[in-house]
Order: sequence, then C-alpha cells, then structure tokens
Amino acid sequence: MLELLTVVLIVGILAATAIPFFQTYAIKARVTEALVALGPAKTAVTLYVQINGELPPGGDNAAAGFQQAYDSDYVDTIDWHEDQRIEVEFKEDALGVTGQLELQLEPQIVNGSITSWLCGQDENVPEENYKYVPNQCAEQHW
Repeated sequence: MLELLTVVLIVGILAATAIPFFQTYAIKARVTEALVALGPAKTAVTLYVQINGELPPGGDNAAAGFQQAYDSDYVDTIDWHEDQRIEVEFKEDALGVTGQLELQLEPQIVNGSITSWLCGQDENVPEENYKYVPNQCAEQHW
C-alpha cells in the first residue's frame, strides 16, 4: 500500500509540473498557424515590390494584394499595417491567452527587392505573451 501511495504521489508531482508546459506548448503550436497564413501575404507584397519597385502604401490591403479577413480558428486578421508591415492579430479567447497577441513582419529591402522579413511584436503586447510566439519574433518590438 505504501508503494502504491508513493507511485501516486510521484505521478501527481509530475503531472502538476508538466501541465503548464503542455498548455504553453499547445498555444505556441496554434500560433504557428499564422506562419502558414503569412505565406500568401508575403508573396503578394513581394510581387508588388518587384512590379512597382517600392512597398505598397501603408494600410492599403487591396494595393498590397491580399484580403484582411482570414477564416481560421485562431487567426483573426492579416493586415498590411500603416507602418508597411504585415500584421497578424490572433483571437486571444480561442488561443486561451490573456491580453493582446500578434505577429508583425517587416520587409527588408536591398536594391529594390525584398531580401528577408524581420519578425517582431507590437509594443502593446504584454511581455508574458512573448513565450507563445516564435523566438525570433519575441525579440523585436515596434
């Protein structure tokens, strides 16, 4: 009987420490959906730059070449921000997070073409939510 109680105690301790890590991992997995959703938006902006030699006007999704609305359980909108960044806003209730959570991608242009995308966070995103986004996105703040 003592051995059984010891095993139950050990399993309880392991479960109590593992559940918070699992919840964070589950939310982070849902956030990665945005990386897939960003593909068409990045392509549209890249094509605009190749054709016009400059970034689309800030805040103009139609000029940037993609729709703001996105049909997803976790992603609310994908928007061409006024600061000429792609911004993904999440449905925080569906993700199970408190406070704002979003990703922003800023195109890096060299010689008239996009060479890379810098990923970051809006300055209004609470610091405790950074753990849910890819590491390279948590380090940059606008």
